[in-house]
Amino acid sequence: MGLFEKYLETQQSVEVTKVAEAEDAARIEVIAEFAKQAELAIQAEGVTNYTEEDVMKVASAMIDAAVEEEQEAEKIAELVDMGRIIGDSMADAYIAKVAAYNAANK
Repeated sequence: MGLFEKYLETQQSVEVTKVAEAEDAARIEVIAEFAKQAELAIQAEGVTNYTEEDVMKVASAMIDAAVEEEQEAEKIAELVDMGRIIGDSMADAYIAKVAAYNAANK
């Protein structure tokens, strides 16, 4: 492997590392926001002697609920798309039958 190829490989490695670091930072930001919301929810319940572990448990439950909600929304979107496809297919079949009937009865 030549010097230029090693340089390109190093540059690609640096870019991959930057992308991974940005993704990690985004994940940390999301987790921090859930932790903040969890702490606010705990405080809203009037609890004053909670621990970091309590906050993390509530945040984890909130994250799980958000993921489940997103998965449900994706399933619903897929079902809606399937319904549209089936509906379009049924409409096309009906139109073809009407057209055939009209052609036969001219």
